[in-house]
Amino acid sequence: ADLNTDGLKFQAKLKGGQTEGDFKSVASFAVAYK
Repeated sequence: ADLNTDGLKFQAKLKGGQTEGDFKSVASFAVAYK
């Protein structure tokens, strides 16, 4: 649960400061890591 929450925070930070493509890459990584 803690890891998932940290992942969401990380994704939100990237979504706010990076391109959509980078965000999708992080989301894909999060799913693969999960």
